[in-house]
Amino acid sequence: MKTLIDELTKLGLSDIEAKVYLALLKKRNLPVKEISSTARINRTQTYDVLAKLVEKGMCVEIFGNVKKYEAIHPEKVFQNIKSQLDKQKTIAENLAVTLGNVFKNNEDNVNPYDFIKVLRTNKVIMDHVFNLVQNAEAEICVFNKPPFAMNPYVNEPEVQSIKQGITHRSIYEIEEDSDLFLKKIKHFQSSGELIRINNKLPLKLLIFDNKTVVMTLYNESEQGSLFTAMSIEQKDFATSMKDIFEIYWKNSITVEEFLNTEEGGIK
Repeated sequence: MKTLIDELTKLGLSDIEAKVYLALLKKRNLPVKEISSTARINRTQTYDVLAKLVEKGMCVEIFGNVKKYEAIHPEKVFQNIKSQLDKQKTIAENLAVTLGNVFKNNEDNVNPYDFIKVLRTNKVIMDHVFNLVQNAEAEICVFNKPPFAMNPYVNEPEVQSIKQGITHRSIYEIEEDSDLFLKKIKHFQSSGELIRINNKLPLKLLIFDNKTVVMTLYNESEQGSLFTAMSIEQKDFATSMKDIFEIYWKNSITVEEFLNTEEGGIK
């Protein structure tokens, strides 16, 4: 029964609508009291649900001394649902083309001053960064330091990007948990990431193709730990940030050099 209810809800019925329809299928000409008892919902809810099922063409009202209801044969019901879904599919396909053209026109008329985006939730930040990773054409440079808005040990879009030939260079700030830190940098190095390590980085930073810069800012507040990111698509600014990245890259050590230090020594 639970499986049938789950399947019916996937077609747009509510949980109690599915229960009432299944109750009607079991017996013909049912009064509201018996439907309510079989579906295990109160009488007021039953009247509301029956009205909706009648409107959806899934049952009919039978008039008499006592008002009763009867289910429409499932074959006819689901043929109607299939027909409605086919219509919705056609509408969706047409809208995708029409609205896609509207969106394209919007892209073609970008305000030259709309080059800064402010991103305020972890999910929005993550989606935006992953989209930039997937669309990178040559190189991504990163200042990688805690705390993290995303899972620092899982980055499938980066792995796929490296496989497609995009260069990934990351400078990691040394973390307190040396074992986890070593595990992380070794994992990404084995995936093809070029890595350097530094005692302290100024901020969390990503540079995409010398065109777009994402800076993530961290703040402790009464609401807890909050991240805000700024995404800036401006070539001169990106070039300046890339120059800073190169200075830090030159003055950071390799993974192999780090492993020979006291902090990075294998225990």
